[in-house]
Amino acid sequence: MNVSENRDDLLVTALARGASVEEAAGTSRLSARTVYRRLQEKNFRARVSKMRNRICDQTVGQLSAASIQAATTLVELLDSGSDTIRLAAARTILEQSTKLRETCELVARVGELEEMLENESEKPYKIA
Repeated sequence: MNVSENRDDLLVTALARGASVEEAAGTSRLSARTVYRRLQEKNFRARVSKMRNRICDQTVGQLSAASIQAATTLVELLDSGSDTIRLAAARTILEQSTKLRETCELVARVGELEEMLENESEKPYKIA
């Protein structure tokens, strides 16, 4: 990998992580003008978007793993000696489980719709 490719990778990563143009320029040792120019390129913006999605996926994975521990903590708090803590835990469990169920149902429904659209696009069109 040459210096130019390395700087480009640093720039993509910095922008994907939310750095400003000036911050990304400093990280990648490029001028802000170069960064602005690169952001005008469709392929470059696609790389930044792809990297941002990868970072987001990793974050969701970490939060998903931690959510098991958080749920266990909430369940344990239901046995607290404090009425206030038990009530707060019960409310949180009920609210979040409802939201989670709704989200999962929506994801499944969107997946079904995408599959239907994909199947429709594979069908040949008949000219009457």
